[in-house]
Formats: sequence, structure tokens, C-alpha cells
Amino acid sequence: MYPQVGGGANWGGGSFDAERNILVVPVSEVPFYVRLIPKDEVDQKLAKSPMAGNPMGPPGLIKGTEYGLEQAPLLSPLYTPCTKPPWSSLVAVDMVKGEILWKKPFGKIDKLSPLPIGFEWGTPFAGGAITTAGGLIFIGATADERFRAFDIETGEKLLELKAPTSAMATPMTYMANGKQYVVIATGGHMWNYREGISDEIIAYALPNNLIQ
Repeated sequence: MYPQVGGGANWGGGSFDAERNILVVPVSEVPFYVRLIPKDEVDQKLAKSPMAGNPMGPPGLIKGTEYGLEQAPLLSPLYTPCTKPPWSSLVAVDMVKGEILWKKPFGKIDKLSPLPIGFEWGTPFAGGAITTAGGLIFIGATADERFRAFDIETGEKLLELKAPTSAMATPMTYMANGKQYVVIATGGHMWNYREGISDEIIAYALPNNLIQ
């Protein structure tokens, strides 16, 4: 199955800049497989676990049938997808012209690969972006413990910060006493970043040159 059971662009959702008519959306490009397994070949104990039948979990039983279900990404021995990168992208669409304005690899793989290589080839993600009136994009979402800001018209990365864990949520922004803040939940994800499950909410005060 391609791109995957979490969808290509629907899982994180899009953010629309009504002034510029630009839609920003993270897009997954990781192939998954979905496999039916005869019921008597499924580990009955593991099939009762909360993750059974879910992506990256053990096979789960399909009630009323003689089969179990297993679904997972197609990974290499290095735990990277068996397709050419990028494996996820951040995409801006010009909604007037109906064309892709820009497309950038989304996420570094250093937290996922046995080798700590920081190639920006795209990671699993969960969560969407927000856009501001001043033309900024703020997004966490990636399985690399980073939070980023981009220029909506060019795709230029303006900011990349280390978060306590992967911020797999959609951020919000507000003004207080002349300062702009961006807030996001950083909790990891039961499928996409189980190594970093947490329960923190963090707020960033933006530099004055980025206040919009």
C-alpha cells in the first residue's frame, strides 16, 4: 500500500493562508504493507495487547473472521523505508493556480536510524502546521524532536529548535505584553515516536525579528 495506512496528506491536516491563498500540508511518502494472517498463526497473547493490529504493533485478530491483520512500513535493515527519500515532505500549494509552490524534505533521521546521521530525508509525523498573517509557518510533528518555522512563500527554514521530545501535535500562537509565543504539546506518539513518550507543553517566545 502506498503511501501508507495513515494517509498521504490527511493525517496531520493542512493549514490555509487565506490572504495568500496557500495551503501548507505535511505529506507522508512511506510505503506500508497490510497482510492477512490465518488465525491459528497469530500469537493469541500478543493479539490481546492494545497495539495489536495497529501500525508497528503485533498482528491483531479480526473479529468474526478466521484471520489476523498485520500492518507495518517496508523497512530496510537500517530501519529506514525501502524507497527513495524523502519519506515525508512539507508542501505548499498555490490554491489559485492549482500548483505546488514549493516542497521540502520534512524531518531528520538521526533519532530513528542506528547510525546518528542527520540527513533531512523525512520522518514519520503526526500533527499539522499553523500559518500566521505575517507569512510564517510553525510546525512540530516530526519524529526528530525538532520544532521549525518556515517562510510560507519561499519555504525557507527560518528557525529550528530542539524540543524535549517530538511535538506530534498542532501548535497555537498568541501575543502577551508585546511578545509573540508559540505553544505546542510535546508528547511523542504511541506509533510514530514511542521512544519519547512524555507529557509536556512548551512555549517559545519568538525573537523580535520573527514577530508577526
